[in-house]
Amino acid sequence: MDSDKYIFPKEIIENTAEYHFHSHNSYTKVIYQVILVVLIAAFLALFLIKVDVNVKSTGLFRPTAERNEIKPLIAGRIDSLFIKENMHVKAGQVLLTIKKENIESQDALNQFQQTDVKDQLHDLGLLINAYRRNDWSKKLPLKSGVYGQQY
Repeated sequence: MDSDKYIFPKEIIENTAEYHFHSHNSYTKVIYQVILVVLIAAFLALFLIKVDVNVKSTGLFRPTAERNEIKPLIAGRIDSLFIKENMHVKAGQVLLTIKKENIESQDALNQFQQTDVKDQLHDLGLLINAYRRNDWSKKLPLKSGVYGQQY
């Protein structure tokens, strides 16, 4: 009578997957719960444990804006300096003064070079006009030493 209550006989049920899972379920449940607790504890430990991270690398620091080099139009010795290193400057601010003797000698040299270039330009104009007319019979009044020697 006892076997009438069951749909399947006991011998068949012992060979099914359901019977296998039911008999081994207690150990797997414990292992699953232990692994789950360890994972949750590790996740919570992420917020509690602090670790210093040091990274070493070779490289080059570059500013976001490139350096602006200040180059004077003339050369000379500095007489007075009105700025300090890493000081912010404004447009039009006087940075330094240069000794006057050097400026005067450079100005005289520039004036001499300008007159020499103007004389050479005048002589080139005269030589071009003589070339176009093909008239080399009379002497041209050349001012520059370069074209005066060659003509």
